[in-house]
Amino acid sequence: MHSFKDTEGRPWVLSISVFQAKRVKALLGVDLLSLFDNKCEGLIALVTDMVTLVDVLYVLCMEEANKRNVSDEDFGKAMGGDVLQFAVEAFTDELIDFFPDPKRRSAIRKIMTTSRKLQDKMMEEMETEVEKINVDSLLSEWKKQSGNSPDSSGSIQDHSLSANST
Repeated sequence: MHSFKDTEGRPWVLSISVFQAKRVKALLGVDLLSLFDNKCEGLIALVTDMVTLVDVLYVLCMEEANKRNVSDEDFGKAMGGDVLQFAVEAFTDELIDFFPDPKRRSAIRKIMTTSRKLQDKMMEEMETEVEKINVDSLLSEWKKQSGNSPDSSGSIQDHSLSANST
């Protein structure tokens, strides 16, 4: 079982079972068992749709939430920022551990680890490129280009037919 904490500091334990997968599919139409199919298209779609992802997490934690009197709305309000990242990692790790075939678990774990490394590397490179940007130079270039723009609309003559001409 994997866990995460929400922004209120409440710990949530994820446990995926056949029953939980059936419940998620019945309530949300999300098939947890097919998320790794077709090059993980379903998983990618789910983790990029934060609203549906939080709904899935709530359904997986619903029994615990009911015991704590935490509504789906309260649960959703306590999901944001870094919490979502930790929740995604806990969810994907729990989903991987659910599958009974050790070879499939190993392969999926390698894919997920490589994907996370790739994302981290891409973000590092994007940050490096952004740091190279010279804001003053860009602003100066923009001012030069905007100085060459056509006359403002106030100085353009109206060549439309007036109501008096026939």
